[in-house]
Amino acid sequence: MLNSRLERVIAALRARQMAGLALMPDANLTYLTGLTFHHGKRLTVALFPADGSQPCFIIPALEQSRVEDSSSIPMCYFAWADAEGAAQAARRAMQAAFGETAPDLPLGIEYTALRVMELRGLEAAMPGLQVADATDLLAELRMAKDAEELAIMQRAAQIVEVGLSRAIAQIRVGMSERQLSKIVSEEIVAAGADGESFENIIASGPNGANPHHSNGQRVFAPGDLIIIDCGARYGGYISDTTRTVALGEPDAEAPSEKVFVLATSTFAQVWLPSGLYFM
Repeated sequence: MLNSRLERVIAALRARQMAGLALMPDANLTYLTGLTFHHGKRLTVALFPADGSQPCFIIPALEQSRVEDSSSIPMCYFAWADAEGAAQAARRAMQAAFGETAPDLPLGIEYTALRVMELRGLEAAMPGLQVADATDLLAELRMAKDAEELAIMQRAAQIVEVGLSRAIAQIRVGMSERQLSKIVSEEIVAAGADGESFENIIASGPNGANPHHSNGQRVFAPGDLIIIDCGARYGGYISDTTRTVALGEPDAEAPSEKVFVLATSTFAQVWLPSGLYFM
């Protein structure tokens, strides 16, 4: 499956007239290699030549053995240690991937993900290097999910449902937003997540009016509506779930507020044109 993904990316790079693709540790690297690891302060870049030759990975030496054991596709590794710096490894990797001099075509990078550190490192390794944004290219390819991706996404959603149900069962009058936040985090991981997909949001009472509320010390009172926004990270994919629960009997205004939100949502689903993309 992963090889077919790489084949699709290579075909798209050729169609866009790009020399290849450079990815740092992130969701798209996971998509192509199965690798899931956090990008740190050390230069770490995977290079995928559009001619179909073996990908080259510029990687800190302390990460190499773990990555070699975990990658789902064969790659050529160019490891570097702190004492020597990344410059030589980056130069050798770029030359192995694209030749002795800068390619005539631009190298595809993710403008939304690649840091200045990685970009400057690649430019220094190959003077004259041109780059182009490949963010849309990757997004278009990933819009259609394969069966393996769907199964992982479904599992990520199931994990949240289990963890959230366990957390909701522990809500009590007198508990604070931060206390519930800790419980939600622990229960999601206990249910099988690799971690949370984002820092959860617990918005109680009047705090629920702020969609991106920061968890505070507000204490839950009887009748409170508590909004819980949370997600799980699993197998390189994430889920995002929001639930509103009432602590005991909700106050008199709660039903009318719910009807308003439901009516607004229904209107949007009925009247918005199909195929519309929005955030």
